[in-house]
Parts: sequence; C-alpha cells; structure tokens
Amino acid sequence: MTNLQALDEYKQVGKSSGAAYADPHQLIQLLYDGALDRLAQALCAIEVGDRAVVNRLVSETVGIVEGLDECLDKEAGGDLADNLHELYVYVIRRLLMGNLNNDLTGAVEESKELLRELREAWALIPVDMRGINTVAKG
Repeated sequence: MTNLQALDEYKQVGKSSGAAYADPHQLIQLLYDGALDRLAQALCAIEVGDRAVVNRLVSETVGIVEGLDECLDKEAGGDLADNLHELYVYVIRRLLMGNLNNDLTGAVEESKELLRELREAWALIPVDMRGINTVAKG
C-alpha cells in the first residue's frame, strides 16, 4: 500500500468516525461538505478529461443532495423546507442536464456555489437554535 492509499483510507476512517459522533446539525454539515468536496474533485477531473471519474463524482453528489432532501421535515419546516426542496431538485436537475448537454463545467460550478451558500448559512445557525423548529429531521 502506498502512502497516498493509506492517507485516503485514513481520511475515510476519520470521516466515518466523525459522522458516528455528530449531532443531526453536524450530519447535515457533513453532507454539504461531502457534496462540495465531490464537486471540487469533479471540476479537476473535467480539466484533465477523466469522464469516468466525473460521472462517478456527479452521481455521488446527486445521491448526497437527494439525502439532504430526504432530511427535510416538510411539516415543521414549512415554506423554508419547501424552498430547500425546490433548490435541491434544481441542483440535481442542473447536474444531470449539464451532463446530458455537455455543459458539466457550468453545472458543477453553479451547483457548487449554491451548495456552498447553503452550507455557510447552515453553519451560522446559533447552537442554542439548533433543533428548534428546524427544517431537517433529527
């Protein structure tokens, strides 16, 4: 095993153990981080022309965004949850259509920016407000 492979395995263990001890708020942050990480990697793969890696990363990102959507508590979250749902559907559609229409760079960059803004807003929720009438189940 090379040092690079060992480092990758260490990172995966770190992410898994972080998720094991995370509260629901932190789990949503981890999902955003995972999506953003994959989109950044996808942009690099697009630059080098590795279509197989791009497809895998976009597919994984779509899965994560679907997971974020499934976390929404539409009853408690009201309009905010509905708006987030629509945004998640848009990101998924944008990535899939970007792939279909050969506009992946634009789709990945736009999706990355939207998810980055959501991640930043999520991180700004004060600790004492987490879990009170949240839009995510937990």
